[in-house]
Amino acid sequence: MVEARVAIVTGGGGSIGRAVSVALAAQGVSVVVSGHDGESCHADRGMAAVDATVAQIRKLGGAAVADYSGVESLKKAHAVVRMARQSFGPVSILVNNAGIIADRKFQHMREADFDRVVRTNVYGAFYVTRAAWPDLVFSGTGRVINMTSAVGLWGNAGQVNYAVSKAGIVGLTRSLALEGVADGVLVNAVAPVSASRLTKEVLDDTAQQKFSPAYVAALVAYLASPVCALSGATIEAGGGYYARVLLAAAPALVAENPPTVDSLAAHFTSSPLQKEPASARHAVELMCEALGVQAPWRQR
Repeated sequence: MVEARVAIVTGGGGSIGRAVSVALAAQGVSVVVSGHDGESCHADRGMAAVDATVAQIRKLGGAAVADYSGVESLKKAHAVVRMARQSFGPVSILVNNAGIIADRKFQHMREADFDRVVRTNVYGAFYVTRAAWPDLVFSGTGRVINMTSAVGLWGNAGQVNYAVSKAGIVGLTRSLALEGVADGVLVNAVAPVSASRLTKEVLDDTAQQKFSPAYVAALVAYLASPVCALSGATIEAGGGYYARVLLAAAPALVAENPPTVDSLAAHFTSSPLQKEPASARHAVELMCEALGVQAPWRQR
């Protein structure tokens, strides 16, 4: 008998969360679509949006329930996991997709802006993963997919708080992958570029159409599947572009004695590097270049 697969998708009312939930349900996974009005600054990710995701899955013949517990505490995270168990059984797939932004230039950033973003994006992922971990281990084939961002990988002006939170997700992913391997739990991260209400402000109409969230959902469906063998990976995904992000070291300077400032300057200005994005915006430009999408940015 093939054991039923049960997934929790946090932030399930947003564009990516909905596409992921629908894609998993199409693979026969029973889905708990999680979200509520207080966890996001965007109306399209609240409780009504979660209900719409559930309705879409059921209309297509899939199994789904809504959960409005939220991710702001371990107590709430346990409530999400309890809903999954009561509705379908132990959790075997977790997609940590809930997240918020509060963009400000650093000189104007308040402690509350920093704290709220880090707490929702990092603590939220920690809370739900911690609550679901016993189920994931019990399954023997647990899957955790964490949503990071090009901002966390490459940085972006005006988004220090978001960058810190999404870089933290990469560290969480890599470390959990090492802990989970003995129990068959695979943990990976996805850095998505996807059309949404937010990207309408910066991507032109052609790029918006190209970057359908279905492309991101296809990758998540693979990472959540029994055939996936990857763990600890971070993958950029958008518009049909998929690239594993590697953490690598350039050729080293090996000094027998403490080097001079000039020798260090000479080394670090001459060391060859791969084509590394200078920022999250540059990373999207490189992705568009590979896809043949021209001039993605709207004129301001």
